[in-house]
Amino acid sequence: MYCPFFQFDKRPFPTCLHSDRLFLSPDHQKGLTLIEYGLTSEAEIMILTGEVGTGKTLLGQHLRQRASSNQTIGMINQPHPVFGHLMAWLLHAFDIEATDNPQHAWQSFLVEQQEQGLTLLLIIDEAHHLSNELLEALRLLLNINNDKQLTLQILLLGQPQLQQHIAQPALTALHQRIYLRHHLSPLSYLNTEKYITHQLLAVGSRQRIFSYHAIMAIFYYSQGIPRKINQLCDFCLTYAYAKAHITVDIETVLEVVQAQQGFEISHHTIEAQAIQQQIQQQLHVQL
Repeated sequence: MYCPFFQFDKRPFPTCLHSDRLFLSPDHQKGLTLIEYGLTSEAEIMILTGEVGTGKTLLGQHLRQRASSNQTIGMINQPHPVFGHLMAWLLHAFDIEATDNPQHAWQSFLVEQQEQGLTLLLIIDEAHHLSNELLEALRLLLNINNDKQLTLQILLLGQPQLQQHIAQPALTALHQRIYLRHHLSPLSYLNTEKYITHQLLAVGSRQRIFSYHAIMAIFYYSQGIPRKINQLCDFCLTYAYAKAHITVDIETVLEVVQAQQGFEISHHTIEAQAIQQQIQQQLHVQL
């Protein structure tokens, strides 16, 4: 709706971003580098955690898009018992034709991959939902690996509680096979500003749309979570368009926050001053 008004090619802050719009903050780049190192170092299990909306799934999709020629990547997005059993997930993740004997279909697929010298990477999103039984089943899948050839690697993506869950004594055998872990942190204020600029440039914007103070408020209320940043920015652009404003100021952000997120803001000027003071304290600079 607002794209022609701001001269965007498409929405800069959609609900679901494609992996080609991934913004690599220093922490995201570190996580990606560690995972890529784990893949080349024959790591069996790797773990990437982060709060809801920090970009774990997007990073997993990015890895899938960058699969090397000697790698086959499959991804399970909903590892919950209601969506079926592990073997059914595996067949779906790697596009293996389902048969009356899924175990045989999986074993045949593994043999085929081994004969071609290919390594499988299984990415499991929302892995904090996995039960002890399923986690143990995943560990047993790794028994296909041997000293001569690594066939299967697993990347678990999940919320922070995944780390505590796997640390249980009952999962000691699985815990010992974890090669690396990384936790994605929310974006800092400076990286929030870079994130917003990155998404605007991706849709053809060449002008400053969000004022500095507006970005401060977006960071303050989103807590640096990319998904929340997207939601706030999208609504801010809609509100600015409705008022025929070509820039988003802090008043617009506060209006959106109050209307869409249920915050009670009695005095916008006082609220804006409080936000600016907190950001100044974080950055130790004068804005």
